[in-house]
Amino acid sequence: MLRKMILSDAAAIQRLNANDLGYDYPLAAVEEKAASILSDTKHHLVFVYQDPTAGVVGYVHGERYETFYAPTMINVLALVVSKEYEKRGIGRKLLTKLESEAVKQGYQGIRLNSGANRTAAHQFYQHIGYQMDKEQKRFIKYL
Repeated sequence: MLRKMILSDAAAIQRLNANDLGYDYPLAAVEEKAASILSDTKHHLVFVYQDPTAGVVGYVHGERYETFYAPTMINVLALVVSKEYEKRGIGRKLLTKLESEAVKQGYQGIRLNSGANRTAAHQFYQHIGYQMDKEQKRFIKYL
């Protein structure tokens, strides 16, 4: 079942991030971020896929992307489906839900980044209509 994320989903989100994305961020920090993100509905959209027996097995997090050089879009910050539930259409359902909500809210597109080594993900995105428009490197400086 697809639905909007609720605060009690934070533990499942933390597990998915750690087990399937490789981001083992502390649960308390994820809960704090979840409270902040869920309270900012103008800038964030978060949907989860809940299996009837296993609970939350996937999620998508989109954020408002507004610049001086492109139309206002949603930027996908995370899309993850538990490895045990891949190849069941859950990722597609999550992105389709994000796309439909983005259209309702007047956004003009969806953008996302994907690691260079994630070739299966790239094929998935292209298969469902996304086009690669450039290659880039990411730089970060923690303050």
